[in-house]
Amino acid sequence: MSLCAYCGKNMNTDGFICIDCSKPDQNTISKKSPVEFKPAEVKAELIEKEKPPPEKQPEERKEPLVESQPKTAVPIDYSGQELHGDFASQNRIAMLVLVLTPLALLSSMPALSFSLEWLPLATLAVPFLCGFGMLHYFARKNRYKFLSWVLENTEPTELYFYTVKSATSDKVYHPVVYDEDEMFPEYSSMRNIIIEHGSLELCGWDRNKPDALISATAFSFQRPGYNVVIFECKGHRLWCHFDCDGPIPEV
Repeated sequence: MSLCAYCGKNMNTDGFICIDCSKPDQNTISKKSPVEFKPAEVKAELIEKEKPPPEKQPEERKEPLVESQPKTAVPIDYSGQELHGDFASQNRIAMLVLVLTPLALLSSMPALSFSLEWLPLATLAVPFLCGFGMLHYFARKNRYKFLSWVLENTEPTELYFYTVKSATSDKVYHPVVYDEDEMFPEYSSMRNIIIEHGSLELCGWDRNKPDALISATAFSFQRPGYNVVIFECKGHRLWCHFDCDGPIPEV
């Protein structure tokens, strides 16, 4: 004796449900059975949810793209720089040359007047020499201003240098930065360092020992057309320019 799983009636059989509940014309099973499972529809719904959102298409630019301009070096303004004291004497000499050269030529005019063929040439030479003297004077003064600006606006570096003999003159020596351990790559890449103003002897240099190391504080500025290095030793300075081409100088 068992009970029907749907209606709870006693059954004379060992089945799961009674005869009445198993009849097709009864609504008992359809009402009490679970909702029909539709795997295909559920799978389709899951696939739809797992789809990634559609990518947004980039909007068309209304204006043409403008290529960025290459970065240029910031211009150097040293027009208001005061000249260093080392250039005071050089500035006075340039001024004297500018003034005395035309005066000397003018003073010789009376003597040249006796030879009329030289007088027109001398008359033309006066304004030419005045103009050339002024250009030379202002060019040198502008150079001295730039060198003074480098000394005051660059970071100092403590290093050593020695000298090598010039290839063109036995009396001229050029500084070479000592950098065996490659601690100063900016300075060790300098080639053909030429002294523009200053004295090696005042910096403690000995002509008999040109390869002796000299302790110095260096200031450098490197840019095409502006390659400058200044060595300061014992209160004196070597104002130099250099290039980055050519072989490493040998002792």
